[in-house]
Amino acid sequence: QTPGAGEVRLRARLDVLSHGEREDFWSLSDCCTPRTKSACGVWLTNAISLGPQAEESGVFAIGCRFNHSCMPNVTCSWLPGAGVEVFHAARDISPGDEL
Repeated sequence: QTPGAGEVRLRARLDVLSHGEREDFWSLSDCCTPRTKSACGVWLTNAISLGPQAEESGVFAIGCRFNHSCMPNVTCSWLPGAGVEVFHAARDISPGDEL
């Protein structure tokens, strides 16, 4: 099957990453593509918004592995000038607690 335009564009972006960064990306879950992982499926499963009003999102190798909680112990914010997503403890976190 021929990949769609979005898949082609996303794979082109992945091609400029280091080998390790590509491995990190492909190690993430894909809940959208039933048989074989797709770049779009990994993106849609793991992307984090770059701010409350942002139209952009990113995939972060560590941050994407944090679990969802209605009462999170970690918050995140995008620093546009630095081009990084920063994660902060929202409350005390004990050793062994899920983030």
